[in-house]
Amino acid sequence: MQIDDLIVEVRNSSLERIGQIRPQDLVGATFVVRFNNVGAWSITLPYNHPLGELLRLPGYGIILTGPSGEAILSGPTLSATLTQTQNNIEGNWEIEGVSDGVVLAERLAYPTPITADVAAQSAGFDIRSGAAETVIKEYIDANIGPSAPAARKISTLTIEADGVRGSTVNASARFDTLQDLSYNLAQIGGIGYILNQSGSNLAFSVFVPTDRSDLIRMDVQNRKLSSSVYSYGTARVTRAIVGGRGEAEHRVFVERSNSDSLAAEALWGRRTLGQGTIDFEEVFGALADMNYQGPITFESFSSAVVDQHLSNTLAVWRNLWEDSMDLGTHAREFMATGMENARATVGSR
Repeated sequence: MQIDDLIVEVRNSSLERIGQIRPQDLVGATFVVRFNNVGAWSITLPYNHPLGELLRLPGYGIILTGPSGEAILSGPTLSATLTQTQNNIEGNWEIEGVSDGVVLAERLAYPTPITADVAAQSAGFDIRSGAAETVIKEYIDANIGPSAPAARKISTLTIEADGVRGSTVNASARFDTLQDLSYNLAQIGGIGYILNQSGSNLAFSVFVPTDRSDLIRMDVQNRKLSSSVYSYGTARVTRAIVGGRGEAEHRVFVERSNSDSLAAEALWGRRTLGQGTIDFEEVFGALADMNYQGPITFESFSSAVVDQHLSNTLAVWRNLWEDSMDLGTHAREFMATGMENARATVGSR
């Protein structure tokens, strides 16, 4: 899609269209649409461009329309920067903004949304369940839409009729941003959403994404991408330990892993004691045979937690672990069990 295929209009703080920027007037332009997230835009105009002078004002913004008349992106201005050079004394204004989805990123989902006063929230969480589309729209409607208290209602926001799309989700909100809340629910539910200007209102709508990965290819070779970066690295988490409510020995912990995480743990060397190549059974057996009663210690370093200067001194070049308590607890249990088994079999080796 080329710039000539797009219509760039300037709107005022009342969401009224006040003019159209011609493609030939643009010194530069960038429009970034993000799936289920806040988009961004940047427009560069000559110093004295009449619409540029307005677009720089607080509350103003743009509406970007595609060749088929569909709204691609709309949103407010956030900043303006004037750049002057010896070759361009008057200079150019670079005006930057975001999509209207920023409204979701700036507003919260209250635990008792019907109450505007943050100090008078009577519920711990606003708990809802149902189709992803239904739940997301309920949260938005209750917190900033038509059903919200007057103090938090956005009068220009409209929400399309619920289509009950997406898989079933369960949610609990307590001062989460509406963007984070909606994003997580949409990811689970398999739907997309967008907030763009429609007429003189901001319209929130939902859609079911279409998988076009078999039809569309974007890479540097076919010139659809200007550049690309490929990288990989060690697994950051291979075993997840989650703690529930309670204190000390009354607190319940659950550990979870899967075949992929354990394979990555072994492949990248993120091992706990006993998972390497050392024959610890023979080591513990030798200690038991000589009736060793002294201490057995475990020592491990990781660049994630060791001071950088000490890491360099000790040549600790890998981030082997981040949770020292988990590592130490496992090591102690491994050594204690190993010695206990070895002492029980003294003389039989």
